[in-house]
Amino acid sequence: MAFFIIVVIVLADIAVMAQVQNTTDYIFSLFFSKILIFLIMQIILRLAQSIGDGHLNKGYWMILFLCPLFSIIGIHHLTMNPLYRIYPTTFPVISSSLLFINLLVLILCDRILRIQSTQIKNTLLEQQNAYYIHQYLISKNRQEEMSKFQHDFKNILLGLRSQLRSEHETISMKQLDDLLGNINDAVGSCNTGCMIIDSIINYKQKIAHQLKIPVNLDINIPPNLRLDSVAMSIILGNVLDNAIEACKANTASDPYINIYIHYMNESLFLKMVNSYAHKIVTDHHGNIISNKLDKHKHGIGLSSVKKVVEENQGIWDISYEDQIFSVEIVLFEISKELKVQSN
Repeated sequence: MAFFIIVVIVLADIAVMAQVQNTTDYIFSLFFSKILIFLIMQIILRLAQSIGDGHLNKGYWMILFLCPLFSIIGIHHLTMNPLYRIYPTTFPVISSSLLFINLLVLILCDRILRIQSTQIKNTLLEQQNAYYIHQYLISKNRQEEMSKFQHDFKNILLGLRSQLRSEHETISMKQLDDLLGNINDAVGSCNTGCMIIDSIINYKQKIAHQLKIPVNLDINIPPNLRLDSVAMSIILGNVLDNAIEACKANTASDPYINIYIHYMNESLFLKMVNSYAHKIVTDHHGNIISNKLDKHKHGIGLSSVKKVVEENQGIWDISYEDQIFSVEIVLFEISKELKVQSN
């Protein structure tokens, strides 16, 4: 953008000052060029609303960089051309045309970024809806199972009582173990009362269960935390998606995912640990690069997790060694919702 603005200033000056003949014209043109630059910047600020957001692919970045570069090179070659001295009026026309083309390129890239931003928001909204629907289905299934169990509870006790009286302790103990096993092995075991955390973890836990990936939970949080649902969807959703993908590819050893979430002193501590077997690739800044071919179809990645954590004045850390990948996040100033007491 800095390079683009410099090119806009140069082209605006050239377009206005090409016909300067004397000092008065120069002063007038200088003043008019600055007004023109100011108006162009105001137009850019009004039209381009997504500068700094989103991720352009390499092709659009090349266009955004090469278009103003070629414009400056073209203007330079034009000044060296003898035809410029014969037809000097073409110079401001060409400069204005190049300026207009550069503005169109900027607006095009801005529209692409805006579409990407909308798609990301829609994806997050769909994920949140899926989380909540899944949580609702889990709660509904639990209520139905509890209703059935309460309905059959008396008959179950009568059956066990008769078996115990007939000295069939082994059969009775087996039935009790089966009942306890059905309760303990239920998928969707996160039930903290915090709707957004429960819904995300239960949803991802169901996916991991289908892939035969054990998910171990160590969660101790109050049910009335004030959490940003969008931020938690980005953080938990992307980190757990990456953990599940890593465990799917881990065929050399037993995969696992451990989730630790604790609340203390108005701070939320999150730690996700998973096994992995693939090689982790990083760029020159140390950021992890996805090894998927279709990167744009797999969420918005750890870079967006980092961005959300930093926007919420939190801290985070990633470590990976000995085939163990760990993400630790701390969010500060997480308050509790006040309970309204009725008289």
